[in-house]
Amino acid sequence: MVKCKSIFNTYLYSYEIWVGEQLWLTVYPNGSISVGISTYTDEPFVDLYDLKDGFLGLTIRCIVGSSVRMRVAYDLTRISLEEARLKANEIVARCSKVLGVFFELVDEERKSFISHISGKKYDWINFYYRASKINFDKFIDAFLSIKPNEGFGVLIKRANIGLKTELIIRVHHFRQTGEIKTEVVLYKVISSYFNFKPGRSYVLDIFKLLNHTGGIISHSSLDTLFWIYFNYGYYMDYEFIDIKIPIYYNVYTSTKAKEYTITNEPHYPPRGTPIDEMVIKFKVIERGIKFSPTLINMVIGIIIVVTIFCIAIYMVKYFKLRRVA
Repeated sequence: MVKCKSIFNTYLYSYEIWVGEQLWLTVYPNGSISVGISTYTDEPFVDLYDLKDGFLGLTIRCIVGSSVRMRVAYDLTRISLEEARLKANEIVARCSKVLGVFFELVDEERKSFISHISGKKYDWINFYYRASKINFDKFIDAFLSIKPNEGFGVLIKRANIGLKTELIIRVHHFRQTGEIKTEVVLYKVISSYFNFKPGRSYVLDIFKLLNHTGGIISHSSLDTLFWIYFNYGYYMDYEFIDIKIPIYYNVYTSTKAKEYTITNEPHYPPRGTPIDEMVIKFKVIERGIKFSPTLINMVIGIIIVVTIFCIAIYMVKYFKLRRVA
């Protein structure tokens, strides 16, 4: 496993970034599926090496058919605010040329704090941009040209990109080595993929879902992780019939989150391992009490009868008291 401290993320969140390829997928009780794929390249998608002094990182987030936004961060303990502005503007100009969009600055956010452990002062600035004149086809072409054509990267393809698909480009600057690496992420939701009925069996073929024929070979220089979640509600559950994933995995249950998790974490297959299929056959079953329309009608009927009976008793007692009076 390769873990590197990104200067950008250590500054903002103080955590280590796991550099590898990942696939995460969630099956929801309504039959919808969300899926995300993340992988890395060794080079920035635009030349940033002459701008990396003080550079912390950048994020470009595109929702296809809707918007493109960008954030650039610089370390103000290394360079001045004026130099950070000039460098951020140059980065934006280079990204605009590659991605086919025009970015305009919408906000600047300066942050600082003093570490209670080391006493060191941290001071940085985030520049936020919004794109206009967006050519989404050119953006998608540029995005696809960045990602690696191996491992889970082969699943990031135009056939899996549609309206509302989220495409993310993150450029990380790593403290130990001075390297700049680019992360590409695809995230999408497939509504009503399954039409669940209690007692029926279903097959989740992940490669088929992602418009891929045949298997893949895991990345040759990155570790591989996957998480497959099955969310269940109060009145349904899943019974796994067969799981065909040719690498080591475990199945975990969380009653608090109401989900099952199929994952290979923390066991990574050897790099370059063939993954011929990722197929899960499962059955949907009922659990708990299901309030059907018939049951609801029965309850309402009982309430009405009891109410009438109580009113009748009250009326009888009322008229008896009037006679006595």
